[in-house]
Parts: sequence; structure tokens; C-alpha cells
Amino acid sequence: MSHALLSMKFPPFDADLAANFERLVFTPCNQLTYRSDLSNKATVTIAESSQWIRTHQALLTFELVPYTNDAGGLEVEAKNCKSSRQGATRAIAEMNLLIGGKTVESVNPYDDVLAHELSTVPEDQASGLTIMQGFEDPDFFKNGRRKVFLPIWSGLFLLAQALCLPMLSNGGIQLEIVWRGADNLFLNGTVKRFRVEGLGLLWQAISPNPSTTGSLVASTKGGRPGNLTTQRLHVFQSSGNSLMHQQIIATLRPKRSIVSVDVWAYDEAEYVENSKDKYLRFKPFGLRKWRIESGPNIRVPAVGDITHGDSDPSTVVTMLMSQSSSVHNMFSGMKLREDWIHQHFRLSMDFQSHRELFGSGLNLLSASHPYLTIFTEHNAPVSPNTRLVCVVVTDELLTFANDQVLVTETAF
Repeated sequence: MSHALLSMKFPPFDADLAANFERLVFTPCNQLTYRSDLSNKATVTIAESSQWIRTHQALLTFELVPYTNDAGGLEVEAKNCKSSRQGATRAIAEMNLLIGGKTVESVNPYDDVLAHELSTVPEDQASGLTIMQGFEDPDFFKNGRRKVFLPIWSGLFLLAQALCLPMLSNGGIQLEIVWRGADNLFLNGTVKRFRVEGLGLLWQAISPNPSTTGSLVASTKGGRPGNLTTQRLHVFQSSGNSLMHQQIIATLRPKRSIVSVDVWAYDEAEYVENSKDKYLRFKPFGLRKWRIESGPNIRVPAVGDITHGDSDPSTVVTMLMSQSSSVHNMFSGMKLREDWIHQHFRLSMDFQSHRELFGSGLNLLSASHPYLTIFTEHNAPVSPNTRLVCVVVTDELLTFANDQVLVTETAF
């Protein structure tokens, strides 16, 4: 979901749309305070009668306050606490995006999806994320409470575009955030809970010529569709089968365009150990080789398998090659974090590389088997305590008409 979405048939609303003025707006959450051990879901609603939102210019912001118990059992703010090197994004379990009351995106597990995205961010971006959310800084919360700013990782908010909020008159845009427990973010069990205060969305609003907004709203209310391209995640989880060969099955319904497939694995016993950083737990588990199949006619690679080993970077090279437009620049704009192979490892294959058109991914509409199977071979049996996670990203089209939103992954 990190590549640009382009479409000749469904061009995005222009991010550089001429406007009378731009301003930053803070939209607060529906509740002032959340505790990780009591209320685990928060909602932010963005609804405007005249403003447009630049979706790529939006930050989720809040104060995160760690708490512990003193010797007398009273709750006090925690100081000198160690946190995950991933930063504050490990506090979020799930993020759902609703338009007009209908779920159009769901990123779950949000923290682990972000863990893999962050494991390859370039150095200049990483330094900014350190300041905003504590990325790669285990002492970020050494003085207790911190104000954090989180870019929203979703298909809608990654795409550079201006979105007409008055067109979404039936409820606007809603962000639902589900929180993790304190042990997911903080190490060693010293933080018993955390509190989220002042939650809201900081976003850039623009005001185009009123006639532009009026004509678009009138058009969609009159039944003429307005289209918006985005992407959706599908997550499938299983466990090791105590054999050296694994089959990880993504039971998809027919899809028009599969963008990418990612697979990662971790030890469930290590996951519950609060002295270990959950950001650094993704290992290859003795992987030797792997491939992707769908029915008798789709096989990646076409011949043989993609190999892997400590002295064989084939899996990393094919991941980057499938994402880029040229092997001569496939390492630009990214950096593998230290010991990526043993702490952030994943299998990854893009079927719609950087700046390809929306809808040009792997098409399973006419496939006899509308599912994907990832075959892996390891140098030792994979324990049932090993959790296998497969994330499939598909293109998605949102159509606005008559105060309704239609969502499709097939008809475009």
C-alpha cells in the first residue's frame, strides 16, 4: 500500500485543487480520555458542509500518559519506562475507516502492519518519526507523558488527493481506533496501563470556489457517481503444522486486482513475554524457499522457487524488485533496519509495482480457484506455537451517489 495509485478511468480529486485559503483544523474525539485497561475504542468524525480535506495532510494526535502503581498501590504517572523501538503506533490494535456509516477499510493488526512498513523507511523519514512518535527511541517516555503525532496508514490517507467532505453528507468520515494493552508498547511490565488524552485529528482543510463544491454535491446527489480509488487489507492467520513444509492459504473471494501479498511469522511465546520488544520478533524460522500459487495457471515465480538463507538475499531482492519501477533505483527511498533478516523478516510480492495504474494487479475474477496459497519450505519443522500471518492488499473503488457509498473490489 505504499505505491502511488493512478487511474485514467478514475482520476483522483486533484490534491493541488485551487482553493481560496488553506487552514489547519483540529477535530476532537467523541470522548476526552481513554484508558487502555477500560475503554479500548475511540471514534473521530470529520464532517463539514463546505470544506475539503487533503487526506495526505492529516495526523492523529494525542497525549499518551503511562501509569503504574506506587508502593501503596496508588496510581501514579510512570517515569523512566522503556518502550518499543516501534514507538507509539504499538498502542493501536486496529484502525477502521467508515464513510457514511459503512466500513470501507479495516487495518488489523494495525501495530504489526506498521511494524513492517516502518522497518524499511528511509533515514530522513525515520528521524522525523522519532520526534513525532518515538520511532527507534526506547527512552521516548523517560519523562512520562508525551504528545504524539501519527500519520494515518490507510489506502485513503496515503493517496495524495483532496476529498469533498460535503459530498459525504451521510455521516462524513469516521476513524475508529482500537487500543492495545500497555504491555504491547512498554517493556518489562513496569507500566500497568496508559491513558490517551486530547485525542483528535489535525488535518488540512481547503475551500475551493463554492461553485466547484456545489456542482459536485448536486451531481452526486442527483445520481451521477463520484469515484474514489483506494485499497483494502485482508488478513489471514494460521499456525505452524509441525512439518518442514507449510501452506498458508488466503481464502479470497474473486478480486479484480490484487496489489500485494506479505507473509510474516513470530513465536507466540515470545509475543507474551513482556521483556521483549514486540517490534523485533519477526523471524524467517529456517526458511529455505517459497512460492505463490492460485489454481493451475498462476505461479510466482513461473519456474522454481524463491530461495532464502543467511548468505542468500533472494527474498529481499525480489521483494524490492517487485515494488520498484527499475532495479537501478529499487533501494532509493528505503532502508532496511538493522538485522532486518532476524527481527523484521517477511515474504513480500507486489503485483502492481510503483506508479502502475489502479486495477492493474493480479486478476482472480475468472480464476477457477479464487484464493492464493503460499508454499514454504524450512530447514526444520515449524512449531504450532509459530503464528503465520498473511496480508493481501486489493484495489478498491468507492462510488458516491444519492447520499450512499458503494464499495467494490470487482467491478471497475
